[in-house]
Amino acid sequence: MNTQYLFQKTFGRDVTFESVSPVTHNSDVEVLSVSDRITDNDLFVILRPDCISREVLRQWCFQARIKRNGVEINIPAYPIGEDDFGSLLNCNIRTATTSTLIKWKRYKERKHLNVAFSYMQFLTLLSQDIISVKAGDWLILGYGTENDYMAIVERLRGKYSTITYYLPRTMESAMVFTTDHTISNGITDTLPILYGAFDICHLWRHYCRQGHRPPVRQSCARCALFNSCNPKRCRWHEVCRRHKPIDKDGNPTDKGSKYNIY
Repeated sequence: MNTQYLFQKTFGRDVTFESVSPVTHNSDVEVLSVSDRITDNDLFVILRPDCISREVLRQWCFQARIKRNGVEINIPAYPIGEDDFGSLLNCNIRTATTSTLIKWKRYKERKHLNVAFSYMQFLTLLSQDIISVKAGDWLILGYGTENDYMAIVERLRGKYSTITYYLPRTMESAMVFTTDHTISNGITDTLPILYGAFDICHLWRHYCRQGHRPPVRQSCARCALFNSCNPKRCRWHEVCRRHKPIDKDGNPTDKGSKYNIY
């Protein structure tokens, strides 16, 4: 089943997903069906401790029904490369292993790259409001080897002038990519201040446990005219000025907070 068609179609041409390292397929996961949106509320409940915005989950994830070890389960799924996916709940459940480049057409001239290890870090960065995120393309490294990271270096060489890294503190193998891709190409790179946290996911959950209130994000999915307007997913966080988003009960809201992307 070509999941890329099902998922990419909802984004249109403004956001694309590419494989930028060798692809290793996993035959243990049988895909039964794929939906372009999460409809199982139990999956939202399971993901609640991660403090990911529902608007972000709706925009950037989808739902898949798979069979693994003879058991059928629903999973909140995310895209891997061009036409594969994995489960947000279990990193071992994925149809393939490769690194994913998420390219934004509107940020093409900026030549900035945000590098995260996992898709969960990507979702967290779009949900949180404690550090600012610079607009640009996104590289999700995934669970590759040092050779895979070196392949990414060659694939992306000369394409970006600035890079921001959101890697876990123990990602020594990924630092090979960091060093070789920046020093040899004169690229300016930065590391966000995470105050000693393991990664942005742990820092965000810590803030929320301490009483920090996650922002209500703007999303076209909360708009009264969503069904008739039918906007592409790449625009869901850019609510138009004409209409207020609504809450789950259909009541107007204060439009919530904009994504902290500058």
